[in-house]
Order: sequence, then structure tokens, then C-alpha cells
Amino acid sequence: MRFVVILTVAALAAAVSLPAGAEARSNSSGVLGSIDAAPDASIALQGIVVQAFALQIERRNVTFSILNEKNLQPSNRASAGLQKAAQLNAQYLMLGEYSTAQQRLTLVVDLYDAETGRKLGSASATRTIGLDMDTVAADVLDHLLVGLPLRSRPQPLQPDTEVTGPPVAAAIPPSTGARATVPGEAARTTQLVAVSVGVAPSIPLGKSSYFDLGVLASVSAVYRFPLGPGRMGVGVFGAADSAQVSGAAASGTLLLVPVGPEIRYFMNEGGFPGIVVHASAGPALMNVTTAYDGSLTKPVPYLLVGMSVSFPFAASWGLAFDATWAAFFESQSLFLTTFAPEVAFYARF
Repeated sequence: MRFVVILTVAALAAAVSLPAGAEARSNSSGVLGSIDAAPDASIALQGIVVQAFALQIERRNVTFSILNEKNLQPSNRASAGLQKAAQLNAQYLMLGEYSTAQQRLTLVVDLYDAETGRKLGSASATRTIGLDMDTVAADVLDHLLVGLPLRSRPQPLQPDTEVTGPPVAAAIPPSTGARATVPGEAARTTQLVAVSVGVAPSIPLGKSSYFDLGVLASVSAVYRFPLGPGRMGVGVFGAADSAQVSGAAASGTLLLVPVGPEIRYFMNEGGFPGIVVHASAGPALMNVTTAYDGSLTKPVPYLLVGMSVSFPFAASWGLAFDATWAAFFESQSLFLTTFAPEVAFYARF
């Protein structure tokens, strides 16, 4: 009789625990991933590749988390990743590596089932390094995920919904070594401000031949937000352009100080090089000082356009080489034009 009771209790416990375990597995969702740079690859591209990968997974309505394990050896990379995937209740584990050669990037990704640990497949893609880097991630994912089920990210509960059972962790403790992220969130919340300071020779053009070669110093500060394949920046621009002037009666010093709104558009950010186009327009203070007339000052409108290529030395700063054309409208019939090949230091935070 006692043996029958023990068997009955064990059967009831199994009947209760098995559905709960099955339900936990059925609720697993999301992808845990790691995209590392090969030893000979450009490390400056890693952030771009990871963001492109996260964006493509987000478009499939699936959460993407980054495996943030340091100093992993190739032999235990998969086992460590599967342990973290189990902690996160992730559905899949993706381990990738990219390499660069002759302006081309190759991405190789292995896919694992986070529940069973079985390797489901591997895919690779190669593209020229440029503005369409997200197509590399899209090609790899289209090949890896074909025919596989993807469980969408859990939807938030309504306030009046009754919740039973143990609570679901909303964040990952720092001790786990993994960092859950919302795809694209880093791009929207980091490096929102861009500041640059530069200096250049000011070369007179056209009808502005009455002043000589001068020196231009400029500063720019913009607030940035995603727009299309790049980022748009809106802010202010200021500069000081000083040169010697010479005329029939006297010679002296010319000072032009433009200050006005500016727009900048950032492309291939984080690449080598990045590209920025910019424009500014508004009032400028024009001062001419001669021994004959003294100091004369008046406001004049200005227009400035340019393009620069940036070379990052780190994720948030680097050098830029800029070509800028500027026009100062002294009167309806006379305007001063200059060309400034500028070297600038930029920082983004």
C-alpha cells in the first residue's frame, strides 16, 4: 500500500512540474549574440556591424541581447554563450565573427538552439565596406532563420491583468556577464551631441580679390538624431575669418565673424572614413580697420556649405578634413567668397 501511495504522489508531482517546464520553454524568446572582430579586422567597424545585426533582428520583432563575456577562448565560447542564453531564457544563440580585407567585410555566424545546445547552421556574407552594411546582416539572417520559428518578444501586461506564478526578471544582474539591450537604443541614446573645432587658411575667390590670404577658425555644435541611413545634426556654427585688405587709397585688416544656425548630415559613421555634409546661413559681423577710415563695422548676411571626411581614432573622437565654401554679401552688387580647406578635431558624446 505504501508503495502505491509513493507512486501516486510521484506521478502527480510529474504531472504538475512537466507542463510548467514545457511552458517555460515555450515562453523562451529572443536572441543572444556576439559579433567579434577577427585578429586582422578593423576594430572600428565592430559597433557598426553589431548595430546592423541588432536592427535586422529587431525588424523581426525579436529581442536581441549582447553576450558581454571578456577573454573567451574559441573552445569555450559556445558553451559559455549557451549558459548565458539559458539564464536569459533566450530562444537562439548566435556567435559571429567578421574580417576585413581590401575594403570588403566578411561576416560568418553560427546559430545554436539555446534549449538543446545543438548547432542549427552557419552562414556567411561578404560586402564592400560602405553605407549599406546592414545588408550583410540581412543576408546572413535570411539564410540562417529560413524555416525556423521565431517567438516574438513578450508584450507588456495591461494594468488590470492578474499575474500568477513567479515574476519574470526585468533586467540582468551585472554579475551574469550579459547585457540585455533594445536594438537601436544605443544609436538613439548615445553620441547625441557632436562638437568640432577647426582652423584653415581662407583663400579669396572671384570678386573678393581685394583681400589677401587669411586665417579662418571655426566651431560647431549640433544635436543629432537618426534620419535615413545616417544622422541629422541641428545646431549652431560660429567662425572668425581675419585677412589683410589692400585698396587704392589705404590698406588694413578685415574681420568676418559669422554666427548662425547649422545643419549637418553624418554618413558612414564609425567607418573609415566617415562623411559629413553641412550648411549654415545667417548674419555675420564685418569689420574693416584702416589707418585712413579707422574702424568700420556692419552686419552682412552669409552662406556657407561644405563637406568633410572624418577619421576616427576612437569611438567618440577623431580628426576631420573639411572643404568649405563661404560667401559674405557686402552689398547687392558685391559679395566676398572664400574657400577654406580645414583641419578639425571632433568629439561626439
